Amino acid sequence: MPGNTMRCRIGRLGRVAALAMGGVVAAACSPEVPIAERVQEHLERGETARALDLVETAARGRPADSSVRDLRVRVLVRAQGGDAGLSRYAERWSQGEPDSPATFREVAVALLREGLQAPDGFLRNRAAAALAAWRAPELLPVFREALANPDASVRALAAEGLGKVPGDDAEGILRGALDDPKPEVRAAAAASLAGRSSRETQAALRNAVREDHPKVRMRAAAALAKNGETGATGILMEFLGHRRDSIRMQSAELLGHLGVREAVPALRMLLRDANPYVRIYAAEALARLGAPEGRRALVSSLGHANDSVVLY
Repeated sequence: MPGNTMRCRIGRLGRVAALAMGGVVAAACSPEVPIAERVQEHLERGETARALDLVETAARGRPADSSVRDLRVRVLVRAQGGDAGLSRYAERWSQGEPDSPATFREVAVALLREGLQAPDGFLRNRAAAALAAWRAPELLPVFREALANPDASVRALAAEGLGKVPGDDAEGILRGALDDPKPEVRAAAAASLAGRSSRETQAALRNAVREDHPKVRMRAAAALAKNGETGATGILMEFLGHRRDSIRMQSAELLGHLGVREAVPALRMLLRDANPYVRIYAAEALARLGAPEGRRALVSSLGHANDSVVLY
């Protein structure tokens, strides 16, 4: 009968569906659920000890499985810190096992974060310098942490490094650093915004040019000049007459790198500056701008009585 045939088919389909559903439930509740998922569940609940026990047990049962070894390192980083993860990772070298760049990167990021929070100022600065050299967009969260560090030198190094990271997110973070309470951080942020010419960035740099601190004003003016705002070069030229030697030196260097030929007469005046290092910076800038007296002044400085000036 057609009705009986249909009921039989529906019955078979129902049993198949029930078996399939039962299989899904069993898989989810069984040890066959991928270990990485089970470990992640423990970590998300803050159960680092259970996650570590689980992965250690799996490592003993599957000693040749590189994915389990990598997972063990990552869990150790979460549970005990970067040093513990690095020690476990280093075991593969003595055992002749291949490297895992992705896992080692996680260890390095953990060590970097720990270094930024170290009580020793030298370690904090070395970690910040390493972060600045890394220039990876995926490290933006670490850059944010560094820019919130109580140590102004760490924040300045982070702002400097962030200038090498492409993208709108990095640009926005740098604009925020222009509000830092310390001028060295604001100056580093202004310098790092050179080459980023969005309307928001140009407006922020124009505000920075109007502030009191000369180094911030100078770096903001240089960034604006590099971004195509020709009026900013006049501000840089004013700094060639600043009372501080370091400001005269830096402004001369910036004008030379920017190729501002209008600065040649003022740079020539600096060749008679009382400070020999200012004279060297002016000479280098003039040489970059194609003025022959710049090269002559540099050659002449090789005969200076002070060896440090000669080596400079």
